[in-house]
Amino acid sequence: MGARGKGSSDPIGFLFVLCFFVLIIIFSIISEKKERKRNKDMLDYCKKNKIEYSEYAKNLPSILNFCLLLKEKGEINKRIKEMSGVRGDYNFYLFEHYYESGSGKSRTEGTDTLCVIKKEGFLMPQFFVRSERLILDSFGKLLGEQDINFEEDPEFSRSFILRGKKEKDVRNFFDSRVRSAFVRGAINGYKYEGIENCFVVSVSGKMDLENRLKLLSNTMNVFREIVPEEQEEYLS
Repeated sequence: MGARGKGSSDPIGFLFVLCFFVLIIIFSIISEKKERKRNKDMLDYCKKNKIEYSEYAKNLPSILNFCLLLKEKGEINKRIKEMSGVRGDYNFYLFEHYYESGSGKSRTEGTDTLCVIKKEGFLMPQFFVRSERLILDSFGKLLGEQDINFEEDPEFSRSFILRGKKEKDVRNFFDSRVRSAFVRGAINGYKYEGIENCFVVSVSGKMDLENRLKLLSNTMNVFREIVPEEQEEYLS
Protein backbone atom coordinates (compact mmCIF):
# COMPACT_ATOMS: atom_id res chain seq x y z
CA MET A 1 0.00 0.00 0.00
CA GLY A 2 2.78 2.37 0.97
CA ALA A 3 4.68 1.72 -2.27
CA ARG A 4 1.63 2.44 -4.42
CA GLY A 5 0.96 5.67 -2.52
CA LYS A 6 4.55 6.86 -3.01
CA GLY A 7 4.52 6.16 -6.70
CA SER A 8 1.07 7.56 -7.48
CA SER A 9 0.74 10.83 -9.39
CA ASP A 10 -0.41 14.05 -7.74
CA PRO A 11 -3.82 14.89 -9.25
CA ILE A 12 -3.72 18.49 -7.96
CA GLY A 13 -0.27 19.08 -9.42
CA PHE A 14 -1.32 17.53 -12.74
CA LEU A 15 -4.45 19.70 -12.83
CA PHE A 16 -2.36 22.81 -12.13
CA VAL A 17 0.06 22.02 -14.99
CA LEU A 18 -2.84 21.27 -17.32
CA CYS A 19 -4.55 24.56 -16.50
CA PHE A 20 -1.28 26.41 -17.03
CA PHE A 21 -0.87 25.00 -20.56
CA VAL A 22 -4.53 25.64 -21.37
CA LEU A 23 -4.12 29.28 -20.34
CA ILE A 24 -1.04 29.58 -22.56
CA ILE A 25 -2.97 28.17 -25.51
CA ILE A 26 -5.94 30.49 -24.89
CA PHE A 27 -3.62 33.50 -24.57
CA SER A 28 -1.84 32.56 -27.81
CA ILE A 29 -5.17 32.23 -29.67
CA ILE A 30 -6.37 35.61 -28.38
CA SER A 31 -3.05 37.28 -29.24
CA GLU A 32 -3.06 35.82 -32.74
CA LYS A 33 -6.64 36.96 -33.30
CA LYS A 34 -5.80 40.49 -32.13
CA GLU A 35 -2.75 40.56 -34.40
CA ARG A 36 -4.80 39.47 -37.42
CA LYS A 37 -7.35 42.20 -36.69
CA ARG A 38 -4.60 44.79 -36.25
CA ASN A 39 -3.07 43.87 -39.60
CA LYS A 40 -6.46 43.90 -41.32
CA ASP A 41 -7.30 47.33 -39.88
CA MET A 42 -4.03 48.74 -41.20
CA LEU A 43 -4.44 47.14 -44.62
CA ASP A 44 -8.06 48.29 -44.98
CA TYR A 45 -7.13 51.83 -43.96
CA CYS A 46 -4.27 51.93 -46.45
CA LYS A 47 -6.47 50.71 -49.30
CA LYS A 48 -9.21 53.20 -48.47
CA ASN A 49 -6.81 56.15 -48.23
CA LYS A 50 -4.43 55.17 -51.05
CA ILE A 51 -1.51 54.62 -48.70
CA GLU A 52 1.20 52.08 -49.45
CA TYR A 53 1.39 49.08 -47.13
CA SER A 54 4.14 46.47 -46.95
CA GLU A 55 4.77 43.62 -44.54
CA TYR A 56 8.50 44.38 -44.74
CA ALA A 57 9.62 48.00 -44.70
CA LYS A 58 11.27 48.73 -48.03
CA ASN A 59 10.65 52.40 -48.83
CA LEU A 60 12.47 53.96 -45.88
CA PRO A 61 14.95 56.81 -46.54
CA SER A 62 18.54 55.54 -46.57
CA ILE A 63 19.61 58.19 -44.04
CA LEU A 64 17.78 56.16 -41.36
CA ASN A 65 20.73 53.74 -41.38
CA PHE A 66 22.48 56.44 -39.33
CA CYS A 67 19.51 57.18 -37.07
CA LEU A 68 20.43 56.76 -33.40
CA LEU A 69 16.91 55.61 -32.48
CA LEU A 70 17.52 52.56 -34.67
CA LYS A 71 21.26 52.02 -34.22
CA GLU A 72 21.11 51.96 -30.40
CA LYS A 73 18.82 48.90 -30.45
CA GLY A 74 21.43 46.29 -31.41
CA GLU A 75 22.77 44.81 -34.62
CA ILE A 76 20.12 42.13 -35.20
CA ASN A 77 16.94 43.85 -36.28
CA LYS A 78 14.19 43.93 -38.87
CA ARG A 79 11.71 46.57 -39.94
CA ILE A 80 8.20 45.49 -40.83
CA LYS A 81 4.57 46.57 -41.33
CA GLU A 82 5.30 49.79 -43.16
CA MET A 83 2.63 52.37 -43.99
CA SER A 84 3.88 55.19 -46.21
CA GLY A 85 2.40 58.07 -48.13
CA VAL A 86 2.37 61.82 -48.75
CA ARG A 87 0.84 64.66 -46.76
CA GLY A 88 1.24 67.90 -48.70
CA ASP A 89 4.98 68.57 -49.07
CA TYR A 90 5.86 65.82 -46.61
CA ASN A 91 6.49 62.08 -47.04
CA PHE A 92 5.66 59.90 -44.06
CA TYR A 93 6.62 56.37 -43.02
CA LEU A 94 5.19 54.32 -40.14
CA PHE A 95 6.81 51.01 -39.29
CA GLU A 96 7.80 48.61 -36.52
CA HIS A 97 11.38 47.92 -35.58
CA TYR A 98 11.95 44.46 -34.10
CA TYR A 99 15.36 44.06 -32.53
CA GLU A 100 17.51 41.68 -30.53
CA SER A 101 20.47 42.59 -28.38
CA GLY A 102 22.92 40.67 -26.24
CA SER A 103 23.44 36.92 -26.37
CA GLY A 104 22.77 33.82 -24.32
CA LYS A 105 20.93 34.46 -21.06
CA SER A 106 21.35 38.23 -21.51
CA ARG A 107 19.65 38.20 -24.92
CA THR A 108 16.64 40.52 -25.11
CA GLU A 109 13.97 41.15 -27.72
CA GLY A 110 11.89 44.25 -28.21
CA THR A 111 9.70 46.26 -30.55
CA ASP A 112 9.46 49.98 -31.22
CA THR A 113 7.01 51.78 -33.47
CA LEU A 114 8.54 54.63 -35.45
CA CYS A 115 7.16 57.47 -37.53
CA VAL A 116 9.37 59.31 -40.01
CA ILE A 117 8.48 62.59 -41.72
CA LYS A 118 10.68 63.64 -44.63
CA LYS A 119 10.74 67.06 -46.29
CA GLU A 120 12.85 67.66 -49.37
CA GLY A 121 14.98 70.79 -49.40
CA PHE A 122 15.16 71.05 -45.61
CA LEU A 123 18.22 70.14 -43.53
CA MET A 124 18.64 69.81 -39.78
CA PRO A 125 21.61 69.01 -37.57
CA GLN A 126 21.33 65.56 -36.01
CA PHE A 127 19.74 65.87 -32.57
CA PHE A 128 17.96 63.70 -30.02
CA VAL A 129 15.18 64.85 -27.67
CA ARG A 130 13.15 63.08 -24.98
CA SER A 131 11.40 63.99 -21.75
CA GLU A 132 13.74 64.31 -18.79
CA ARG A 133 13.57 61.66 -16.07
CA LEU A 134 14.44 63.57 -12.93
CA ILE A 135 16.28 60.94 -10.85
CA LEU A 136 17.83 58.78 -13.57
CA ASP A 137 18.99 61.70 -15.67
CA SER A 138 20.45 63.44 -12.63
CA PHE A 139 22.77 60.45 -12.17
CA GLY A 140 23.51 60.46 -15.90
CA LYS A 141 24.60 64.08 -15.82
CA LEU A 142 26.89 63.35 -12.86
CA LEU A 143 28.52 60.68 -15.04
CA GLY A 144 29.04 63.17 -17.84
CA GLU A 145 26.13 62.40 -20.14
CA GLN A 146 25.30 65.25 -22.50
CA ASP A 147 22.30 67.52 -21.96
CA ILE A 148 22.22 70.81 -23.87
CA ASN A 149 20.50 73.48 -21.76
CA PHE A 150 19.45 77.08 -22.42
CA GLU A 151 19.76 79.66 -19.67
CA GLU A 152 17.12 81.79 -21.38
CA ASP A 153 14.61 78.92 -21.48
CA PRO A 154 14.50 77.06 -18.13
CA GLU A 155 11.11 75.47 -18.95
CA PHE A 156 12.53 73.64 -21.96
CA SER A 157 15.80 72.76 -20.20
CA ARG A 158 14.16 71.17 -17.17
CA SER A 159 11.61 69.32 -19.32
CA PHE A 160 13.86 67.69 -21.93
CA ILE A 161 17.13 65.95 -22.50
CA LEU A 162 18.69 67.37 -25.68
CA ARG A 163 21.76 65.86 -27.30
CA GLY A 164 23.66 66.28 -30.53
CA LYS A 165 27.10 65.54 -31.99
CA LYS A 166 27.64 69.16 -33.02
CA GLU A 167 26.41 71.21 -30.08
CA LYS A 168 26.91 74.54 -31.85
CA ASP A 169 24.65 73.49 -34.73
CA VAL A 170 22.03 72.07 -32.36
CA ARG A 171 21.96 75.28 -30.32
CA ASN A 172 21.66 77.31 -33.51
CA PHE A 173 18.72 75.18 -34.67
CA PHE A 174 16.90 75.12 -31.30
CA ASP A 175 15.83 78.74 -31.26
CA SER A 176 12.82 79.90 -29.22
CA ARG A 177 10.39 78.80 -31.95
CA VAL A 178 11.72 75.23 -32.05
CA ARG A 179 11.92 74.94 -28.27
CA SER A 180 8.34 76.16 -27.93
CA ALA A 181 7.19 73.56 -30.47
CA PHE A 182 8.56 70.77 -28.27
CA VAL A 183 7.18 72.26 -25.05
CA ARG A 184 3.71 72.47 -26.58
CA GLY A 185 3.67 69.30 -28.67
CA ALA A 186 6.09 66.65 -27.36
CA ILE A 187 4.50 63.65 -25.63
CA ASN A 188 6.06 61.98 -22.60
CA GLY A 189 7.42 58.57 -23.60
CA TYR A 190 8.09 59.60 -27.21
CA LYS A 191 11.69 59.96 -28.39
CA TYR A 192 12.46 62.49 -31.14
CA GLU A 193 15.38 62.69 -33.54
CA GLY A 194 16.24 65.00 -36.39
CA ILE A 195 18.65 63.82 -39.06
CA GLU A 196 19.16 65.82 -42.27
CA ASN A 197 15.72 66.07 -43.91
CA CYS A 198 14.02 63.43 -41.72
CA PHE A 199 12.22 63.87 -38.40
CA VAL A 200 11.91 60.59 -36.50
CA VAL A 201 9.75 59.71 -33.50
CA SER A 202 10.00 56.39 -31.67
CA VAL A 203 7.64 54.79 -29.15
CA SER A 204 8.20 51.50 -27.32
CA GLY A 205 5.93 48.60 -28.30
CA LYS A 206 3.54 47.79 -31.13
CA MET A 207 0.56 50.00 -31.92
CA ASP A 208 -2.91 49.43 -33.28
CA LEU A 209 -4.15 51.59 -36.15
CA GLU A 210 -5.68 54.26 -33.92
CA ASN A 211 -2.47 54.83 -31.98
CA ARG A 212 -0.37 54.71 -35.14
CA LEU A 213 -2.44 57.55 -36.55
CA LYS A 214 -2.04 59.49 -33.29
CA LEU A 215 1.73 59.01 -33.57
CA LEU A 216 1.64 60.25 -37.17
CA SER A 217 -0.42 63.28 -36.18
CA ASN A 218 1.91 64.25 -33.34
CA THR A 219 5.03 63.77 -35.45
CA MET A 220 3.60 65.82 -38.29
CA ASN A 221 2.38 68.61 -36.01
CA VAL A 222 5.70 69.03 -34.19
CA PHE A 223 7.74 68.84 -37.40
CA ARG A 224 5.59 71.42 -39.19
CA GLU A 225 6.15 73.82 -36.31
CA ILE A 226 9.93 73.49 -36.37
CA VAL A 227 10.22 73.95 -40.14
CA PRO A 228 10.58 77.66 -40.95
CA GLU A 229 8.87 79.25 -43.93
CA GLU A 230 12.27 79.74 -45.50
CA GLN A 231 15.28 77.50 -45.01
CA GLU A 232 17.84 78.98 -42.63
CA GLU A 233 21.48 77.98 -42.30
CA TYR A 234 21.88 75.79 -39.21
CA LEU A 235 24.92 73.71 -40.10
CA SER A 236 28.49 74.83 -39.54
